[in-house]
Amino acid sequence: MATIRLFHYQCDGTDDRGWGCVWRCAQMLLGSILSADAPVPTLRALMVDMGVDAADTRPAARWIEPKQVRTIVRRWVGPSPAFDLVVYNPVPARMLHTASRDFDRVHADRDSFHADVLCHLRSSAHPVVVDDGTYGYCIIGVEEATACYVIADPHRTHRGTQIRRFPYTDFFAPGRMWMALVTHLLPVSSQMP
Repeated sequence: MATIRLFHYQCDGTDDRGWGCVWRCAQMLLGSILSADAPVPTLRALMVDMGVDAADTRPAARWIEPKQVRTIVRRWVGPSPAFDLVVYNPVPARMLHTASRDFDRVHADRDSFHADVLCHLRSSAHPVVVDDGTYGYCIIGVEEATACYVIADPHRTHRGTQIRRFPYTDFFAPGRMWMALVTHLLPVSSQMP
């Protein structure tokens, strides 16, 4: 299971309720990639770096999706992480910043999407950032014995409530679109020019 530094709505004084969940997932992913003693950028720092106007109060102006998380991580970590952007049941109307052509893999059925996510979680120490076009989460692990995903939920602000468990069959609800960003750190030798 991924070791995770938890970030959630309002955790650094910014009222990001209603639009900040995927930003918080970006912070959690960065926290899993950066060394344990390295600070994770604040929400405001990430927004400035991405050219998002923090003074614009329209949620859609601040909204990001897993595609933008990939850009954030590359800006703060460098080119070493490789990413796969995958989708189940793409619904273009639910994607503000992502087009169908942006995905590395498109799954027509929930079982193949679930298998893709499980494969990553079994082989990586990094969470999977998922977004259904409304809510974003970090899947940080699996509990095989109970057939549950272990989720870091940035919507939950009370200490002790951010980690939740969802049965596989309940989390990726049929008929809903899900985008996911899976991260693969490249070996040091492949990072060298």
